[in-house]
Amino acid sequence: MVAQHPHSTPQDFRASPLATARQRLLQALLVAGVAFLASGLGILTRPESQLATFWPTNALLLGLFLLALLAGELGPPVQRVFDLSFDAARQLTR
Repeated sequence: MVAQHPHSTPQDFRASPLATARQRLLQALLVAGVAFLASGLGILTRPESQLATFWPTNALLLGLFLLALLAGELGPPVQRVFDLSFDAARQLTR
């Protein structure tokens, strides 16, 4: 019997390349959908024949990219900050 490294995962639990590709495709579609909906919201709220004063797309994309970037060790604390800020905003708008 071959000894395994304590931090390695057994071959059965490793994601196949096809599963990883599907997951990345779904993530890309989710980001594209969020950007599309946020852009639509910005377009719908702009005054006629003027630029939008409310454009949530950039902020949402920045937040998603930061979450993806910090998803390793800093992911849970950053997610908690986003959750707390969302809860505070919800309380303010009641």
